[in-house]
Amino acid sequence: NISSSGTGSFSDGRFTGKVGIGTTSPSRNLQIGDGTNSSEVLTLVSTNTGLTQIGLGDSDDDNRIQLIADHNQDLFSIQTGGGTGINGTRDRLVIDSSGKVGINETTPLEKLHVIGNIRIEALEEGVSYLDFREINDERARINIDTTTNNNFTLQTTNVAGNLTDRLNIKTEQNDTQVVIGGVTPAPNMELTVVGDISASGTVFA
Repeated sequence: NISSSGTGSFSDGRFTGKVGIGTTSPSRNLQIGDGTNSSEVLTLVSTNTGLTQIGLGDSDDDNRIQLIADHNQDLFSIQTGGGTGINGTRDRLVIDSSGKVGINETTPLEKLHVIGNIRIEALEEGVSYLDFREINDERARINIDTTTNNNFTLQTTNVAGNLTDRLNIKTEQNDTQVVIGGVTPAPNMELTVVGDISASGTVFA
């Protein structure tokens, strides 16, 4: 056992047991603090154009996943397959200095910028949705309902601020049934409109 309350240095040192910093009874391979302080900080420092990295590995590859701060580009990245500078070859998720997040994209242009497909999966007999708000006020919603309704729905708020169905498309059936301004399609009708229709061109039937 080695214990020190002062300062010192090691060169090419090795510990075969648990290491504690700020604690005399570490419960993990490396533990910082003993729970008596309100804040503990671990800092990795490189040059202002370099990389700071944490590698996560296994017995086959000691650097399988990397958490990387690229100080030259001011980016944070989660990489797989060996750590490099952030260049898109191994970067799976990137956060820039303004808080924009890129998935398979190293220069995100919006709060979330995704290259590839996105999957939203509901529980069986449930409802999934994308919610659009102005601060905390609901403005619009896109729903997919996998209960008995089986509807794909576009909603916006009415004057009272309540979400109201504007477009409904029935799913899990062979016939297309679309409802505008309501919920229930007319029997055997592919398009049901609740309200008046205005057309600037020719309507063919």
